[in-house]
Amino acid sequence: MIFVRNLTRGKNGFKTEFGLRHIVTVEQPPKDLKSTPLNRRWPSNVCSSTKTVTVFGGTGFLGRYVINELCKLGLRVRFPTRATDNEWQHLKVFGEVGQVVKCDFSLNNPETFLHAVQGSDVVVNLLGTNMETRNFSLRNVNVEAAKLVAESAASTGVPKLVHVSCLGADKNSRFHYYQSKGSGEEAIKKAFPSATIVRPALLYGWEDKLLRELARLHFLLPVLPLWNGGEQKMRPAHVHDAALAISSMVCDEASAGKVFHLAGPEVYTFKQLHEILYEVLREKPNMLSLPASLGRLLMRPQEWLKQKIPFPLPASPLLTSEFIDSIESECLPTKDEIDGFAEYSITQRQLNGYTIDYLAHIVQVVIHMEPNNRRDANLLAYPVDKSPQTPQSTESISKAIAKCILVFLKYNAIRQHWKELVENISHATQNMAHMEKLVERSIWHETQNMA
Repeated sequence: MIFVRNLTRGKNGFKTEFGLRHIVTVEQPPKDLKSTPLNRRWPSNVCSSTKTVTVFGGTGFLGRYVINELCKLGLRVRFPTRATDNEWQHLKVFGEVGQVVKCDFSLNNPETFLHAVQGSDVVVNLLGTNMETRNFSLRNVNVEAAKLVAESAASTGVPKLVHVSCLGADKNSRFHYYQSKGSGEEAIKKAFPSATIVRPALLYGWEDKLLRELARLHFLLPVLPLWNGGEQKMRPAHVHDAALAISSMVCDEASAGKVFHLAGPEVYTFKQLHEILYEVLREKPNMLSLPASLGRLLMRPQEWLKQKIPFPLPASPLLTSEFIDSIESECLPTKDEIDGFAEYSITQRQLNGYTIDYLAHIVQVVIHMEPNNRRDANLLAYPVDKSPQTPQSTESISKAIAKCILVFLKYNAIRQHWKELVENISHATQNMAHMEKLVERSIWHETQNMA
């Protein structure tokens, strides 16, 4: 069956043809294209390229933008995923019919990697995580999965591989997250020496887990924690700019074997990001400086529960020890890395201004979700009071510390309750097995007496 976008009316109306399931409209291309109005011509972004790009991690935050840019270039995109249909349906509308194709794969099955990269001209690896789960650790995703992608691409003869890591990746780092990213880069280079390494900074955008999550936590927590005072320096970049640079590297043969960084145009501290957030939300700053070691201590019960409970916990990605590790060190580019934005002449978006105005919608969503903790709606109509803020009193700080201690004790109580529940279940199963043996014996004795 044939699907077309633009319809032209002939003498006898539209020409239609009945298929097996759908009514298909067939149109003949115009003979004289110059005499046809612009709004009646055939679409210019029809997939005419024979090159196929396989994108691992295409359903993620950065992946959807990368697939969109590749489809604009007319490339055929194949994205392996284990997600459900509702999580990748939005990717199909990025290109023409048949331009974006989904295939199934599993991290525990190396054969699915070979099937995904078969016949590809370029492979883009966006697989990565900064949160450990019950089934997959940081090493499973950041190291072993990256190694499988590189080995599969090398064995099937794929000419080009683009691996997306993170800024600050180092196998000798004292932080587990950066260590796993650095080990993943080393595995990629060993299996595919001509691979292109891309190290993006923290990315922000409409679906990000940085600024949007900070805005959500502002309305859910009494104070926002600033680990080590929030003096860590970073250069956040917009996700659309990063996707544009990665798509340019895919089409550039000279990028093979190089290491690029995708850092934003300006340097911010984590505290300055909070201040920009409060200015957009038109709220008064409410932050509390806490040591990073205390934050890791408070996250331990949550991490222990993640490893034991077979279902995901409703936890914030910013309240994890991995995120504390990722912002505790200053992630700035080095001299050995090439600026990807300057290499491909990409003008970056500025963090201040209309770029992050979407955060104002978080206010309405959270107020709708939390009717008992509504904020004054008039705060949205007046600018932020930029007068110097007085330091927080010792009473408010003590209240915040007391709340943190209560949360820690609550997690310990849940842990103890979970242990007792597991012990009760084990005792119940033992009793059931004992009862089954008694019933079997009684039945056997009755059969013997009847005999």
